[in-house]
Order: sequence, then structure tokens, then C-alpha cells
Amino acid sequence: MKPLFKNYKTLKATLDKAQKILLLLDYDGTLTPIVAHPDLAVLHPSMKAVLKKIAKKDKIILGIVSGRSLKDVYNKLKLTSKGIFYAGNHGLEMKTGSKIVVSPMVRPHLKTIRKLEKLASKLTKNIPGAWVEDKNLTLSVHYRQCKEKDAKILEKSFNKLIKPWLKKIRLTTGKMVWEIRPPVKWNKGEAVKWLIEQYSNRYTPLPIYIGDDRTDEDAFEALPDWGVGIYVGQNNKSAAKYKLKSVPEVKKFLQLLSKI
Repeated sequence: MKPLFKNYKTLKATLDKAQKILLLLDYDGTLTPIVAHPDLAVLHPSMKAVLKKIAKKDKIILGIVSGRSLKDVYNKLKLTSKGIFYAGNHGLEMKTGSKIVVSPMVRPHLKTIRKLEKLASKLTKNIPGAWVEDKNLTLSVHYRQCKEKDAKILEKSFNKLIKPWLKKIRLTTGKMVWEIRPPVKWNKGEAVKWLIEQYSNRYTPLPIYIGDDRTDEDAFEALPDWGVGIYVGQNNKSAAKYKLKSVPEVKKFLQLLSKI
């Protein structure tokens, strides 16, 4: 990965040449810092202001691609400019304007998700700092607030709980979280490829994806060779081309985009 601002001149030339830019942003850890509980991840007014500017630009198509539920991520931003879209649950549900589309692939697996929600909630009930986030189509089992000894107890119990279900679900990991998803071939990468295809019928947009978590690696890997992946954080290994160190650096880059 290359430090973005040290290589901005080269990137700026690419941005200037693009007829359209498809700007795709993760939420947690990208637009807001990682916090103790997802409910506390509130978008700063200054970040919201720059997103509003970007959403009004004819050259930029703005999309939010999050692991949060569609309802949750939309309520966090509430940006309603024409053309902006939201992808929740890693792209299993999408919103453009007033239109909401839920992938039909997940429906046969919702009973399993509901059963696991009850089992996982019962498991985490007596472990301090652990909780289950029910995102309707998927589940997240968080242990970010657990002490180390409690996290180890939870991991052992969770692995025992989930083992009989592994053929019926898709289990992934993130930052101090286990994600329980329907066993369908769909992730942020598949969502990004689908979105690029939708716009490629009219023009070939320059896709830019900015994210910070393991689930965002699927998106970086799905970008075409000419796409721009931007990793946010302190790790040195990523499929992204460029790196930003923090959320404030993301805002700085978005401010530059808002002026092109």
C-alpha cells in the first residue's frame, strides 16, 4: 500500500480523467471511529457536511456499503440527496431513493438466523461485555467490551455452539466480532461488483472503495485493476492500493474529492 497523501498527485490525475466516480464508503472505522458500542458511532457534523457536498456533485455517485442493517446505517447518515444509495448487511439489502431491495437468496435461511439469535443471546447473557446485534438478515456477536478472560470463555462457548450449524450458515470475523450470515455467495465484494455493473451500461465509472475491516478486503479484491482501494488503519497488509491512517485522514481526502 502507498500512503495516499504522499501519492496524491498521481491519484489526482486519475480522478481528473474519470468521467464519473463511483465512491463507495464503509461506515464504522471509516466515517466514524471504532467505539465501544455500535450505537455510539455517531457521524460528526463536519463529516456529514463534506458527504453532503460530495452527494451534490454530478461527477460523483456516492454509496455507503456497511455490515450494519440497512435501516441502521441509513438512520446514522440520513443523507437523502438524489442518487445516493445504501447497502446494508454487506449488500444483502439496498436502498436507492425510496426503493428498497432485499436479496431473495437470504429468505430460505431466515429461520436458521432467528434460531441462532435466541441461542447466541442466551450464551452472551451471562458474559459481561458480550452482546448480540440482531440485523434481521444477519447477526453479529460482539465481544469488544469483554475482559480478556471473559473473551476466552465466550470464544470457547461460541465455537461449541456454532459448530453444528456451520453447514447452514456462513461465519466470518471482524474487529472483535463474529458475523453469522446466510450461506450465500454474497459479501461486500459481490455488492461492489454488482454496483459497478449497474453503472457500466451508461459509462465506465472509476470505482473507489474506502474501508477499514476484514470484510472490506472482499471489496478491495473485487475492484477492477483500474479501481482504487483505500484502506483505513494501522495494518500494513491489505489488497488496497492506498492507505489512510485514520478517520480524520478520510475526511481530509473526502474534502479534496468535494472540490474536484
